[in-house]
Amino acid sequence: MIDFIEKLKYSLSYIRQIILEIMIELYFYYSSPYPILLIIGGYNRIRRRLKCLWVPRGRGRPPVPENIIDLILDMKRSNWLWGAKRIRDELRFLGIVI
Repeated sequence: MIDFIEKLKYSLSYIRQIILEIMIELYFYYSSPYPILLIIGGYNRIRRRLKCLWVPRGRGRPPVPENIIDLILDMKRSNWLWGAKRIRDELRFLGIVI
């Protein structure tokens, strides 16, 4: 996990890099009829990168217990024509929800 100071340094350096890119783009495309789109694109890049850095992600799906995994594998070995949908339905019939 990156600590707060490193996140802040990384964020500020990235913002500075994007602003520099926008200024270069505006210098070369100053005669463009759509310079505002360049600024909006830079803003979106900054927002996306900072969101990835500062907003924590969820923990994800909880792990499936070992006994249920063994049960699924036994069902598949004994009924080799069953697919995932049929195995899921049989587990629900047994009262197991994954």
